Amino acid sequence: MNKILFFGYGANRSKSKINQIIGGEPGSGMGAIIEGYRLAYQSLDQIPEPAKTNLQKTWGNDFKAYTLKEGEGVVGGVLWEISEEDFQKIKEWEYIGVWRELIEVDIKTSDGKRIHVLTEKAPGIHPISGYTDGLLYSEYEFLDLKQKEKVQISKYYNDRQIQEIRENLAAIQKGK
Repeated sequence: MNKILFFGYGANRSKSKINQIIGGEPGSGMGAIIEGYRLAYQSLDQIPEPAKTNLQKTWGNDFKAYTLKEGEGVVGGVLWEISEEDFQKIKEWEYIGVWRELIEVDIKTSDGKRIHVLTEKAPGIHPISGYTDGLLYSEYEFLDLKQKEKVQISKYYNDRQIQEIRENLAAIQKGK
C-alpha cells in the first residue's frame, strides 16, 4: 500500500484532529516547517460557495480557517505519512476542488531532512483577513471565549461536525 506524505498545518497539525478526520490512528507525525510561505487566515465571508454555506451550518458565522500564502516566512506543522484512503478523507474534509487546492511543496523536518510532500491551501485568488505567526500559533486560536468555556479543546472537532461536512460534500458532488 502506498503512503502519502502530507504536511499538516493549522488544525491539521493536531494528531487528535487527524485521528477524527480519518477515523483512526494516523501514526506518528514529525515536526516540520515550510519556508517561503506565510500563515494567513480567512473569514467565512472570504470562502466561496458552496463551502461557505456548509461551513456556516456547522460552525456558525464566526468560522475562520488558516491557509498558506507565498511570501517570506516560515510555517510550522507536522509531516504525516498516511494511506491513500486516509488522504482521500483529508481531501474531502478540506474541500479540495471546492474551496481549497492541493500543492506540492518542499518541507524541512525536525531532523533536518528536506522532503517533497503534499499540502493544501486556499487558491491565491481568494482574499484573506490577515496573517499570524507561522510558528507560534494555536490550531484552536479562532475559538471564541464562550466556545472555549463550553467545550474541551480536544473535543472541538467532533464526530457530528465531521459527519455534517461529509453529508454536505456528498450533496455538492451529487449536484454537479
